[in-house]
Amino acid sequence: MQKERLHIKPGGFSIIELIVAAGLMLLLATAFTGAVLYGEEGTQIAGQRMRATLLAEEGIQAARNVRDQSFSNLVDSTYGLAQSGGVWFASGASDTQDIFTRSITVSPVDAVTKQVVSTVTWPENAVRNGSVSLTTYLTNTQLLATQANSLVVNVAAANAAGVGNVDMLGVTLKNVASSTVTVTQIQASWSGVASITQVLLNAVTVWSGTQSSGSILNITDTPIATGITIPVTRFRFTADMTGKVITIIFTMLDGSTKTVITPALP
Repeated sequence: MQKERLHIKPGGFSIIELIVAAGLMLLLATAFTGAVLYGEEGTQIAGQRMRATLLAEEGIQAARNVRDQSFSNLVDSTYGLAQSGGVWFASGASDTQDIFTRSITVSPVDAVTKQVVSTVTWPENAVRNGSVSLTTYLTNTQLLATQANSLVVNVAAANAAGVGNVDMLGVTLKNVASSTVTVTQIQASWSGVASITQVLLNAVTVWSGTQSSGSILNITDTPIATGITIPVTRFRFTADMTGKVITIIFTMLDGSTKTVITPALP
């Protein structure tokens, strides 16, 4: 019996080859479409993040402008921003720009410094929100500019000395500003019945008399040049000051004050 032979026409495609080819085309089309869509989403997200960063930076600058108007306007809270006549002010708990929500949070760091956090959020896609936060620290530049804040008073070496330990020595005053500061008044307070009778600054008698604890002494105005340290040469009292703690308030020419407290005088 003669066997039948299978003949394949040269140059033709089998059904299996057609199915495989169609599958590859579908896979490539799906991958291409996904890449295009992912790329568009990535570009959109990057654009949104850039816009959010700009809004957060604007929030920081607005808080700085509020500080420049008056440091007291930087109230510890979370709020939004509004503008009128070119002036920024707090408005509500947040403000919105298109899809973006911005909030400014102010919190205290110390007596002259506030922390400011500017946060912007937005719906990044159907299941995820985007967020950008910027932080800065703002100081009360008006307070820092006072003469008192340029005066460094060192009381670490304060001690009772002289005959009967009636003198306080060892205190120094230093001007760390770029301009002269001037001391115009001194107020000293202590416990006990002693009176103060003399104050010498830089070996010059700037006040003499008899006053009790807590009295304001209108001294001879004493300028201190930039970078100069002068000694409080002597506070003289009418009794032994050993073991006494003395609170001293220096008043400057601009009305600002510097308060220091000595250790118990050895």
